[in-house]
Amino acid sequence: LPGPQAVTLPMLTNWAFHAEAPESQPGFNDTNWVQTNASQLLMDYYGFHYGYVWYRGHFTAQGSETGITIDGETGAHGVYSVWLNGAFLGTFSTGSHTISIPAGTLKANSAAEVSVLIGNMGHDEDFSSGDTHKSPRGLTTASLQGSTAAISWKIQGDKGGENIASPARGPFNTGGLYGERNGWYLPSYNAASWNAVTLPNRWSSSGVGWYRTSFTLNLPAHMDMPIGLHISDATYN
Repeated sequence: LPGPQAVTLPMLTNWAFHAEAPESQPGFNDTNWVQTNASQLLMDYYGFHYGYVWYRGHFTAQGSETGITIDGETGAHGVYSVWLNGAFLGTFSTGSHTISIPAGTLKANSAAEVSVLIGNMGHDEDFSSGDTHKSPRGLTTASLQGSTAAISWKIQGDKGGENIASPARGPFNTGGLYGERNGWYLPSYNAASWNAVTLPNRWSSSGVGWYRTSFTLNLPAHMDMPIGLHISDATYN
């Protein structure tokens, strides 16, 4: 057998960055998204069982709205983010939260859109008698405060849902982020228009950010070389 060999790994430099979350903005085309039942919003009901899931709600404002109560079930450490007509309302832990709508934000008889990005932790494993693996994920309820306007919801998760878009990469490869649905993670994707950045990098807009770089591995032939990727942020470490 060959003896130990030195392995040199490349530095990860020449990063490119692109922000996304067009689903949070008014007028985003969700024509091909799945229309939900008014009484059933849970993501599993529509064939989305893991990863990020978007909800977009459409309603006609009455002008009297003071808040919106949303119950987003994400699992113990998941979160969800909410936008109203493109304005970021915040990120919240799993469960029900009533989010204030500033006075004058919505005008009577005007079209309005609320967007919710669910970052769920997936379903629990079935190893206890509590049946927590049956706990719901996604939106369970959503209602306006100070208004009787009904919200019509559409949903979008991983591309293809239960009909996996990339069988070779497996069912848990991607979720429902815009970049995931449009192949931003694929080696062949052309990111030439993305902004060049150096790390550490900070960006202030609400939503989702993508970073990409490329590198060349020069590893000994016929050797099993497990490689890991360490990501850290000094702000939170």
